Amino acid sequence: MRNPERRIGTPAGDEHTQLSTTVAALGGDPDNAIPILLSHAANLLGTREVGLFRVGLTGGASLVAGTIAGELAAFAARTRSSTRPLLAQTSDAIAAAGAAGARSILAAPVRLRHRPVGALVAVSRTGTFDNRHVAAITTLADLAGLVTHMASTAAVENLVAAGDTLGTVLEHKQLLEALLDGACRVLGGNGGFVCLLEEDTHKLHTALFRTLPRESVEATLANPSFAALLHESAPRVDAPVPHSPFATLEGSCLGLVTIPLRAEGRPVGLVCAALPEDSAPDATSLRLAAVLGQHAATAVRLLWTQSATATREAELKAIVASFPDPIVVSTLTGECVLINPAAEMLFGISNDFERGRSVIGRLPSGLDEMLLSGDHGPRDVTLGTPTPEHFVASVARVTTKDAREIGRVLVLHNKSKEEQAEKAHADFVAVIGHELRTPLTLIKGFVKTLVRRVRDMPPESVLEALQTIDDQSQNLEHLIEDLLFLSQSEKSETRLYCEWSDMVGFVRQYVTGTCDRLRQRSNPREVLFRSQTMELPLHFDRTKIEQVLSHLVDNALKYSQDKVIVEVNRHPEFAEVSVTDFGIGIYSGDLEAIFDRFTQVNSTSTREHGGTGIGLYICRRLIEAHGGRIWVESTLGRGSTFRFTIPLDLAVDGSSTGGQNPLGEAAASRHLS
Repeated sequence: MRNPERRIGTPAGDEHTQLSTTVAALGGDPDNAIPILLSHAANLLGTREVGLFRVGLTGGASLVAGTIAGELAAFAARTRSSTRPLLAQTSDAIAAAGAAGARSILAAPVRLRHRPVGALVAVSRTGTFDNRHVAAITTLADLAGLVTHMASTAAVENLVAAGDTLGTVLEHKQLLEALLDGACRVLGGNGGFVCLLEEDTHKLHTALFRTLPRESVEATLANPSFAALLHESAPRVDAPVPHSPFATLEGSCLGLVTIPLRAEGRPVGLVCAALPEDSAPDATSLRLAAVLGQHAATAVRLLWTQSATATREAELKAIVASFPDPIVVSTLTGECVLINPAAEMLFGISNDFERGRSVIGRLPSGLDEMLLSGDHGPRDVTLGTPTPEHFVASVARVTTKDAREIGRVLVLHNKSKEEQAEKAHADFVAVIGHELRTPLTLIKGFVKTLVRRVRDMPPESVLEALQTIDDQSQNLEHLIEDLLFLSQSEKSETRLYCEWSDMVGFVRQYVTGTCDRLRQRSNPREVLFRSQTMELPLHFDRTKIEQVLSHLVDNALKYSQDKVIVEVNRHPEFAEVSVTDFGIGIYSGDLEAIFDRFTQVNSTSTREHGGTGIGLYICRRLIEAHGGRIWVESTLGRGSTFRFTIPLDLAVDGSSTGGQNPLGEAAASRHLS
């Protein structure tokens, strides 16, 4: 006899078989657990419309999987506060559930460790559910909780994978990306952002964000209530609702999980994983997220430490590299730690190649033994090819704060340059003695002659003697001026007393005076003046520029038997003065050092004409004090041209003339130290 109301389901003897089959299927294919569960639930409950809902943070629900209508989310959400399955069979209950055309609706709460996390819902349009279906869906809901637990197990695997990645990352950006990826895998997120505290200022800043609008993330960081999350001790779940720390992210995501990053009890940042649905991760996932946060905080601090160590190492390397003396740093057992460029060139080895290798056999003259034995020296050694140089080697200890020795430093001080400087100084003193003695001898000789024989000498001889005395007196005066300038320049900057003057007229006047003096000699010389411009207003120290011209023109006359040309030219940004001779010229190898102190071109002609070796050095100092530069162009056997420049628009106090002609104003001297 048939029951007048149609029932759903299979014979009672098949229920246990189907449940056993379901459990076996879930264990055999855990990756597809949810589809398998819903398929077996449909067979067991005798309906095609079965769905699994996830219960949300605010009491709502969202469909995870299944063939059921999404409108039943409200009915599924009611299971959150229920301990038993809910059954709706009346027309009013079905209408309230939002399942038009259905005859019966059955929903059971899905729990994980006594915590409601979802609902399993079935709809029948042909019959009604009874107590057998209630018992079956209860068991199926428990299996759904098992599926959730299996998902948590997968989260553990994701945590392990994320931890492995964090442990191998060496770059800052990669660490942040791995951290956000790991949080999303563990929590089921689809984006979010990572913000860290700056190590020095402890200010919060965005380091990385994904799938969220930049403006919303920046506004979230500016929210005062967001900063309080730094001091949380465990992950927390929030919805982007008004008056919450994530209010500005409303519409960008449905939920967020905040993972505080704390290392050694201090906050270092936050990870915020965005949830794609209005649902909260289970307690297991949150605990795994906390573990991930601890691991990530340690990784962040470790990366900061490595970065600080790398920075200090780079600073140390830069400091050691800046020393001109060869330096080798090694461990106590003799492995190379650092070799500066000077040592690389001296020993013919590479810092990158030798690092970590033993110094034994790689340093000559027993220097490797000095490092290994700890012999502090000093020891004199001669090294280098093809020109050997004299070095003084010494070894210093590298110690920690507690005076524990951890390495040694070999320093080679080059004594050759000092010895060369001492020799140059000695030669200079000898030259100065000669340069002083020569004019004094001439002056004394002619003075004695005049004193004894002036009455008997013809007038032209007296005039010649007086002219010689005058010339030698000027030579002595110029030499004394050079020595005073040299002494002053060693102690302080060059002092200039500048005024606005016409450079063309000034140089022309100097050349005219020089020509007048030359005509009084027995072998007069020709000095020509040229200029492409009639007038060139410039701000300069007339006395100092006259001193420069005197040195350059005297040198040109000294080393050339032909005419000398002095020329003034105007360029867009500077004035250029050149002195050209047609004499013996200068070797190209001497051009670089010719403006150095105590330097003379070592040639027979140079020694024949004399000189102190400081004239061109003084010229360079005076021109550089004006903000210009000086150089020489020379061809051996054809002559040389010395050129110097002075900026047009640069007053010596650093101000600009602004294009005005200062020669129409009263000349005002300026003092510059």
